[in-house]
Amino acid sequence: MKAVVERCAGIDVAKKTLNVCVLTGAADLEPEAELGLFGTFNADLDRLRNWLLEKGCQEVVMESTGSYWKPVYAALEGSGIEVKLANGEDVKARRGHKTDWDDCQFLANLLRHGMIRASFIPPQAIRDLRDLTRRRRQLCGAAVSERNRVQKVLEEANVKLGSVLSDVFGVSGQLMLEKLLDGEPDVGAIAELAQRKARQKIPEIRQALEGHRLRDHHRRMLRLSLEHIAFLEGQIGVIDEEVGKLIEREGYQGSFDLVRSVPGVQEITAAALLAEAKANLVRGSELLRAIASAPVRTKAGPRRAAIAGRALRWWNVPGRQPRKRIPCCRNGFGD
Repeated sequence: MKAVVERCAGIDVAKKTLNVCVLTGAADLEPEAELGLFGTFNADLDRLRNWLLEKGCQEVVMESTGSYWKPVYAALEGSGIEVKLANGEDVKARRGHKTDWDDCQFLANLLRHGMIRASFIPPQAIRDLRDLTRRRRQLCGAAVSERNRVQKVLEEANVKLGSVLSDVFGVSGQLMLEKLLDGEPDVGAIAELAQRKARQKIPEIRQALEGHRLRDHHRRMLRLSLEHIAFLEGQIGVIDEEVGKLIEREGYQGSFDLVRSVPGVQEITAAALLAEAKANLVRGSELLRAIASAPVRTKAGPRRAAIAGRALRWWNVPGRQPRKRIPCCRNGFGD
């Protein structure tokens, strides 16, 4: 197969070392290979960039290995070298004896012959937005887990509020939890804290609380969980503020408003769509096409469902079946 890139390099990325292979030579001739070993400290990355520039490399390829590729990309970005990020599934080497040196040469050969399908790498501002929205989603998941722990402790103490109230963490449920943690012995007084529609269930609430076995140990566990939930909600509020500031600072407000105009799309969902959409955010039609082509979760076999799950991991788009939302994820930025 004829080569299409005359000067290129392949980098095998690890935590502490970078194995680099530079291939140079005319497209119709056998290339000359030169190998280099570099560390991953900032000074080493500067030496790598200068070395590649001295060799006249036009393109560089590396695998998307965890987060280890990101400092290398940051060091080469803006140097005039086109950096391509390859999916490990697409560039698997042949079976058999496999070393880091074999990997970097294999990558360089693939790049030289135009056989690399580069992954999409968004601009720095979108990468920052993506970090924020993904971190928010993780914190919301942690808050859900902590709420489940609260429910588990209540069940162990035979406090059956979850069987009566639709949301233990609503206004009524939180008022009752505070009284239980304070050691209030009067079950009737606790039941009278029910608000609005929950007042219709006061007799059932009284039954759910009578004879409970809430000990001091349970109260300590509940307080730990509630304090953690409050901390997570504070962190989510900080992220919401940062997301709003970033969108306004980087000039994405028009794209953000365009996505918000879609019925059912709330603020944080719109921000997540901007972060995950592989499109030019300045072009509204391209952005909406990218959102419309988002992967849809369908009923399939275990293997295909797993692949779809990975593709949908960070998408939070309208039209999907929503999970039960928790208070800290409701509405939008800090609402």
